[in-house]
Amino acid sequence: LHSDLARRFTVADHSFSSLLASTFPNRQYLHAATSEGRKQHPPQLDAGVFKAETIWDRLQAAGVPARYYYVDLPFLGLYGQRLFDRITNLDGYYSDAAAGRLPNVVMIDPGFAGPDRTDNHPHGDIHMAQRYIQSVFAAFARSPQWERGLFILTYDEWGGFFDHVRPPRVPDIRASSDLNSDYGQMGFRIPAVAVSPWARRKHVDHTIYGFESILKLIEYRYGLSPLTTRDKFARNIGRSFDFESKPRLDPPHLPDPPAVMSHACAAPPVGLPNPGLPVVPTAAATSTAKRHKPHDLAFLNSSGYLERLGFHYRPATAELTFRHPSHIKGK
Repeated sequence: LHSDLARRFTVADHSFSSLLASTFPNRQYLHAATSEGRKQHPPQLDAGVFKAETIWDRLQAAGVPARYYYVDLPFLGLYGQRLFDRITNLDGYYSDAAAGRLPNVVMIDPGFAGPDRTDNHPHGDIHMAQRYIQSVFAAFARSPQWERGLFILTYDEWGGFFDHVRPPRVPDIRASSDLNSDYGQMGFRIPAVAVSPWARRKHVDHTIYGFESILKLIEYRYGLSPLTTRDKFARNIGRSFDFESKPRLDPPHLPDPPAVMSHACAAPPVGLPNPGLPVVPTAAATSTAKRHKPHDLAFLNSSGYLERLGFHYRPATAELTFRHPSHIKGK
């Protein structure tokens, strides 16, 4: 699905994660244009562990409808109870989209744990993740709000893989010449596609964007002041649009497989040679591969944080994640 969206709409090939750091701090930048001086996950999760003002606070103060939809682990809950009324299960997104009731600003997270996780991390099934994106996007594209909307597909960070493009430094209140304490240093590139009737078709945008560029667009659209130095000087991702040509209102036709056939990631047999690599004997082998550690966001549940906040944790399943669960794995 990524390639289909990329070929039809606008790809930002210089979209970077906001910080040369891990999942939690980068997600903070997406919501608040700051990680509050953190480059690591907080050692313990207390109610409202993140204190910074967020785009959700600004939207609420301005009376702009906005909502965060989640499957199993709501990251926005880390900002405490003040944002509870903005958090809804993903099934609410599907019903809101079908009825044309989507709020002006929407953010959607995949499932990060459970049998049908869709976060695109090892050892999750990429088939399920692709189907999830198709399901979420199709709900929006078939919504009455498609004609005046924008769908941005992006990731929270790059996963530690090598990239030949050097990430830039940008203005930040915590910028420093010391790399260890520098918050103006962006992370490596991440995928980003802007999908809309107003988006340029078959276009590659070379502008430098970060998560704060999405906040910049929201602030520009609704007349909000910047949250921090970072989004104040960020480039508005909305500038990639084509407002001179007529919008193409027909929803795109994207792959819609009748079923997703998934297979567990199998561990290689003991002694199986890899081309160009030496055979390393192991003491034992398992029939399926196991993730070295759970996804970072799983800590929200394992630490008891969600329970303390009153959230009922539900593992990600096809029934909670997709518009048509019967299409998944031939169910």
